[in-house]
Amino acid sequence: EVRAELKALIMDDTYYKLIGRNDGRGAIIVSQESEAVEWAPKLCGRVANLVPIDSIDEAIREMNSYTQTVGVYPDSLKADIRDALAIQGAQRIMSLGYVITSTEASPQDGIEPMRRMVRWITDDTCVAETTPAAWEAVLGDARVAAAE
Repeated sequence: EVRAELKALIMDDTYYKLIGRNDGRGAIIVSQESEAVEWAPKLCGRVANLVPIDSIDEAIREMNSYTQTVGVYPDSLKADIRDALAIQGAQRIMSLGYVITSTEASPQDGIEPMRRMVRWITDDTCVAETTPAAWEAVLGDARVAAAE
């Protein structure tokens, strides 16, 4: 169904310009006015609709819990909008252009799947010269008094 809509956009680029091909490998629909395509809710995967806006608040209002990652530019804007993005449902706020940089251990869909899939162990080595043992910190003065 989306392919048919994309095909129709190719015929008339007055309101929308299509970048890419209608071959299933993905496409970008660039709205020429502040209006998304009517069938925007059907977009997913490798097809996106870029819509010009007058304020960042307009973009934030359109986000929901399906908005996983948001790329922001300039970086100085991130601190100003991160709370509003989180309230709307965004889960990851990144510098624009770096959204694909993550590790397998990073949170995904608001959870930490790696933490659930592995058994974590710790190997804590303490250096007594720099960090006294807990019993020394508690009993230190008492031992000195008992030794006198």
